[in-house]
Amino acid sequence: GWIGSATSRQYLELIRGPLHQLSKRFPNLRLRVVGAESPHVEGLQVESKDWSLEEEEEDLRGFDIGLMPIADDPWTRGKCALKIIQYMAAGLPVISSNVGANKEVVRDGETGFLVDSLGDWCAAIEKLKNSEELRSAMGAAGRKTVEEHYSQEAIAARVVSLIDNISASKISTV
Repeated sequence: GWIGSATSRQYLELIRGPLHQLSKRFPNLRLRVVGAESPHVEGLQVESKDWSLEEEEEDLRGFDIGLMPIADDPWTRGKCALKIIQYMAAGLPVISSNVGANKEVVRDGETGFLVDSLGDWCAAIEKLKNSEELRSAMGAAGRKTVEEHYSQEAIAARVVSLIDNISASKISTV
């Protein structure tokens, strides 16, 4: 599955080829797109629906794998990895372009796969499609990563620590 907006839908085009190739070998393969018009991929079952805050959690739970293809350019290198964090928070394994902040969030082979080529997309999707156990293990590792590094509690603890460190350094310099 993929969740995003109409402005980021263009990145789904990057994996049209791999999805088409895989649909020939796996006729039951399907792509769910939330938040934008889905691309037409010959031979692939594609579902799309509008995004809504009320249904976002349920939509994410309907995915088996979270996809985040993006181009490698100055704009995308500056983007955050919110989509990946959402997928991981939902307990999903991720497959992401090996670009920008994605490289900081995804632990390749543990919480998902970072991919560089169209062949890598095919291999990663096929590997996860064929192993419910791997999807489950990567999803659990991703969820744990979000809890430890990106949850409200984790961020609050870092902010408090930062404030304490700043306060301590100001007191010691007076």
